[in-house]
Amino acid sequence: MLAGGRLRQAANNRMRVTATKVDVRGNSVILLDTPDLGSLVNGREVVVRDILNLVSKWLRKSR
Repeated sequence: MLAGGRLRQAANNRMRVTATKVDVRGNSVILLDTPDLGSLVNGREVVVRDILNLVSKWLRKSR
């Protein structure tokens, strides 16, 4: 997103999903961490479609 009027560089400069599994009242819940919308990854601004593609690939891989 915008930070001081400029696009923020993603921390690791990579497009990836990080999954964290947690237990909520006996139910397993997986939280997905993705790059921020509007951040720069590999010199390109991250858009909604990028996030949807990342999550889609993660879901197919995680079956």
